[in-house]
Amino acid sequence: MSLQFPFDLDDELSDVVKLRVTVYNDDFESENDFTLEIQRESYNVEVLSIDTEGRVIAGQQFAVDVVLKNRGMRDLEDLFVTARIPGLGVERRAFFKDVFALDDTQDDEHDEDDSVFGRIYLSIPENAKSGVYTLEVTARNDDVTAIASDEFVVESRFEGEPVVIPTIGKTFNVGEEATYEVLIVNPSSTLKIYSIVPESGDGLDVMAEETVVAIPAGSSKNVALTVKASEAGTQKFSVSVFAGNDLVKSAELTANVKEAETSRITGTTNPIVVLTVVLAIIFVVLLIVLIALLSRKPQKSEEFGESYY
Repeated sequence: MSLQFPFDLDDELSDVVKLRVTVYNDDFESENDFTLEIQRESYNVEVLSIDTEGRVIAGQQFAVDVVLKNRGMRDLEDLFVTARIPGLGVERRAFFKDVFALDDTQDDEHDEDDSVFGRIYLSIPENAKSGVYTLEVTARNDDVTAIASDEFVVESRFEGEPVVIPTIGKTFNVGEEATYEVLIVNPSSTLKIYSIVPESGDGLDVMAEETVVAIPAGSSKNVALTVKASEAGTQKFSVSVFAGNDLVKSAELTANVKEAETSRITGTTNPIVVLTVVLAIIFVVLLIVLIALLSRKPQKSEEFGESYY
């Protein structure tokens, strides 16, 4: 036979109770009293409450108020509390002061409290999707561990793509420049700084108009990529957008490069072709001059007769 004692030692570490045992049947009854001393567990901590606003917007900080109570016989020293959101991969740890076994706040010299309050701030990722998430709070030291949980709601301000590349491929000639655009959207409630890192391919020279852009909350900006090719063919290159050290998006783009037309003498024509044409023109001009010189007849000299005096 076993009995479950009620846990009502709020203000005492131990207490004395009377246990009465009665044995009987239809013909016989015997009763006896026993004195028992009950006491708290040596180490026991309870997460008394978890208070949150219950709703948070993605990209903002989330305050978690935690109250712990010492339900054991001994003081709890070096108590740490960890708050985490498994669904978002968010976690933060904080140190809570020692929690004593008995509440004795009347003595100014020894202010001992059997409960403690603390606040932990969690940063909700900007790309968190709307939904209901579980918050886990763990109180732990070398002697005891207690876990409690609560639920809250995340609202996303922007469900679309934070980075949009409207044109993935373009066709242009060797030596010409093509422009690609990258649309960057800041869905958060604060100013964000993004880094644009293009990666050139073989035969391609890729440059970003701006490598670092600051975008206000809820705004967007177009960033141009200038691509110049030195070889013909279908070539690929990539561009990555970072927010701090976090990769926001990486995309692969295509350049369909054609050979330049040689019949046009433009700034984008092959220099060897231009030199050949110029030399040919000079040769023709010189040939015409030579023919003109050869076709000229020499003038006859005047004939003077002899005179006799």
